[in-house]
Amino acid sequence: MAASLTFAKNIVDIHKTILPADTTAWVDVYDNSAGTANIRVEALTLCSDDTSTVNIQFGRYVGATTYPIGTVRAVTLSGTDGATARVNCLTTVGTTAADGIPVIEIPAGVKLQAKSLVAVTSAKTVTITGWGRNFAA
Repeated sequence: MAASLTFAKNIVDIHKTILPADTTAWVDVYDNSAGTANIRVEALTLCSDDTSTVNIQFGRYVGATTYPIGTVRAVTLSGTDGATARVNCLTTVGTTAADGIPVIEIPAGVKLQAKSLVAVTSAKTVTITGWGRNFAA
């Protein structure tokens, strides 16, 4: 019997750029507020072309409140200068799922948000990218 590969279904794209104009306000990284199924984030990375170290706090927005789940530190030029690696956010803010992968669960009706603890330097950006799976039936 020949083996066949199995690929994940219902992949969702995650991407958000934090700009200086966002100051220290929460921004939506993934909005599942109108969703009917959980999103399991299995990859989430951060790149920064800021010439200063940035600290990005992540949280879950439920109802009218954002509940922080952790802060990721990105050193100067993380993932943008060819010398400093991008940051794997899940090693800091994720939890280990039953299959051993660090993940963030975004339940239906909830948003994944992020904010810079100090405003991003003028003309610089912090980019969050990744993917997740929608567990719709």
